[in-house]
Amino acid sequence: PREFLSTFPGGFLDQVLGTLLLSLMVFALTDRKNDVPQAGLAPVLLGAVVLLIGMTFGFNAGYAINPARDFGPRLFTFVAGWGSDVFRMNDYWFWVPLTAPCLGAVLGGAIYQWGVQKHLPEVISSN
Repeated sequence: PREFLSTFPGGFLDQVLGTLLLSLMVFALTDRKNDVPQAGLAPVLLGAVVLLIGMTFGFNAGYAINPARDFGPRLFTFVAGWGSDVFRMNDYWFWVPLTAPCLGAVLGGAIYQWGVQKHLPEVISSN
């Protein structure tokens, strides 16, 4: 994280919000009840969403938006010989990208379910 970013609440909220936005967009672009994009366009749009999240949130602390994006490399550097400093650095920052994206994903899904999906009309199957 940048030197101006506190671990809690600044960095934690940064990671929660980034993942919340990603989760919201995944639900919005893949929900059959919603007006989904044409076939093959959803992956492009989701890639653009990840790019935009990186451009807006990446400066503060990188953009984990998934615990594996931070923990995997951190675990590798630990095993490769850098020692436990990889977990103690920056005021024990390692816990933020492990927990905040999980909370952000759940909140994003809940916001979509309660704020959008329940207001959409039912899909009528044409079988």
